Amino acid sequence: TTADPQADYVDRIRGVDLLIHECFFPDGNEQQARETGHSCASQVARVAQQAGVGRLVLTHLHPLEDPADPVGIRNLQAIFPQTTIGTDGLSCEF
Repeated sequence: TTADPQADYVDRIRGVDLLIHECFFPDGNEQQARETGHSCASQVARVAQQAGVGRLVLTHLHPLEDPADPVGIRNLQAIFPQTTIGTDGLSCEF
């Protein structure tokens, strides 16, 4: 799903406890994201914010980005503070 905070699907995910969303591209690659059916970082955070979800876990990150900070997590947390990057074995408690 290409993230779009104004898309119809935002209503369907409104208020979920956990949103797991792909985030293949960092910001600045919006055109390529649309063409390939992927999402850019800030758009995903804005979807989570707009939908009022509890937590956002990002998956399917671009493998060639900086592994220490592949999508600019601090910038995303400024938009939606409950944002984390999914990792193998991640456990979420509610």
